[in-house]
Amino acid sequence: MVSTRTSTGSGRRSTFKMTPTSKGGDGDSARGRASPVGPSSKKAPVTSRSPSPAVSPQKRSKKTSEAHAEVVALASPSSSPSSKSKPKSAAKMTSPKTSPAPKKRTYTKKTDGLPPPPPPPASPPPKRAYNKKPKNTAAGKGPSHGHGDWTNQSGMRGTGLYAVLSTLGALALILSTCPAAIYLWFLHEKMGGDCAAFYDFYQKNGIKGLYNEWPTPSAEAWGYVAGFAVLTATIQLLMPGKPFDGPVTPKGNVPKYKANGVQSFLFTHALFFATWYLGYFNPARVHELLGEIIAATNLFALGFCAMLTLKGHFAPSSSDSGGCGNLIFDFYWGTELYPRIGPLDLKMFTNCRWGMMLWSLLPLCYTARQMELYGSPSAAMLVSVILTEVYVFKFFVWEAGYMKSIDIMHDRAGYYICWGCLVWVPSLYTSPSLYFVRNPGAISLATAAFMLFAGLLMIWVNYDADRQRADFRTANGLCNVWGKPAKFIKAKYVTASGQTKESLLLLSGYWGMSRHFHYLPEILASFFWSVPGLFKHISPYFYVIFLTILLVDRAHRDDGRCAGKYGKFWDQYKKQVSYWIVPGVY
Repeated sequence: MVSTRTSTGSGRRSTFKMTPTSKGGDGDSARGRASPVGPSSKKAPVTSRSPSPAVSPQKRSKKTSEAHAEVVALASPSSSPSSKSKPKSAAKMTSPKTSPAPKKRTYTKKTDGLPPPPPPPASPPPKRAYNKKPKNTAAGKGPSHGHGDWTNQSGMRGTGLYAVLSTLGALALILSTCPAAIYLWFLHEKMGGDCAAFYDFYQKNGIKGLYNEWPTPSAEAWGYVAGFAVLTATIQLLMPGKPFDGPVTPKGNVPKYKANGVQSFLFTHALFFATWYLGYFNPARVHELLGEIIAATNLFALGFCAMLTLKGHFAPSSSDSGGCGNLIFDFYWGTELYPRIGPLDLKMFTNCRWGMMLWSLLPLCYTARQMELYGSPSAAMLVSVILTEVYVFKFFVWEAGYMKSIDIMHDRAGYYICWGCLVWVPSLYTSPSLYFVRNPGAISLATAAFMLFAGLLMIWVNYDADRQRADFRTANGLCNVWGKPAKFIKAKYVTASGQTKESLLLLSGYWGMSRHFHYLPEILASFFWSVPGLFKHISPYFYVIFLTILLVDRAHRDDGRCAGKYGKFWDQYKKQVSYWIVPGVY
């Protein structure tokens, strides 16, 4: 087939004719450039035909010379594919009998002096999509919401109906948990831990009666709150410790910490006992003012969470920040992953130095109050307090590992975490020993010894499971677990900034039995420091019930986050470790 192309550049017109070519030769099409002999990458063959008898020798010689000149022109450097300059005109590759192409006619439209018509409007630019979340390239799936969103850019609010329900649920939790902390104290202190008596009080007095029992913080109560806040923040900043890094965030940030938890625990408790012994501090007074202290802490925590919400919007400490567009959910979930005020890490302050430290100090205050009331602490109180102290000390030994847990890596600093550590931990987590102030218990020394031993064993198993995983991560998988080389899966993931990272998923030891085995001994340990109250009332077991619900929910949230982060690698891990918490059961 023959095709033609007309060129009108430089006031000249030349006709390009392309003929089918045979194999062989080279051309410009392989380099993406136009060739004067057509789209083929091969040179057109030179053919020879017998001259027509009607053509004179002179004309025949002239045409042969022209054809020869045309071939020479094609072979010259100006028409070579490697030449950067284009030829002004191309040679006609035609046989002697091929008639020349007809001239292209040009038509001129009369305008009668009118201005030329305007050019056609340009096509509108494509609309830009805002607030569009990138696809999760780590898992090879589309964007995820809620629990599966490991990047945590919009928290857990989700979209559509789920977002509405999340907001309403967050509001309901805020409105219910604040008074719950107060009335948990009221139940133990005024009702003796008897839920039936509490219900009877409500039946007789209604909401107004409960409102009248709400304690008003005194100046002394505010002094305890402010004094402890300044003391524990100062110790956190000034106590020496080895620097260590937290896990890389979804935005590629690496938080910096100082491992001084054990030193802070020992110093704080030494100060507690020294001031008590010297008469400068009466821990029993803390129990007497406990309702006022919780009420004051409630107000402080609400203001603290409001400050964090605004800080995340207007003065974030890192790029792992931002809101979801809903003020209620921003307040509840938080707007920053790692907020700081100067050198003070606020998550470590609320979770570790405030919540966990008070979890160990308040039971000592309750013990002092029981000693004032009955002359000596009961066996039930001693079992509960000893197990609590050992558990909290174990936490501070493992504090560097806690800073790599889901509380820190995924949960933002909002009402959910910060109010919980500032108010809920001192109120609910210490409730077993608070119960024993009014209910000393009547267990034998042998029973107390068994409960103490079983509780210590569970705390050790919980610690050993965390230690096993921490050692595995430190050795980058090159270690033995229970006498055998560690088995693991190399799981790759992509951060929000596009960086490819790798984590090791342990398949040996405790972590080959269930994906969250360490939750099981933690629940059992809490049972053994609650069971000294026996089964007269259910209130000593409030913490055990709450902890079980919390850890089951956390296991599911962590599974969803890891599924969104690791994708197919997490699916492989679940096939080999199929149980959530209890091996062989759940």
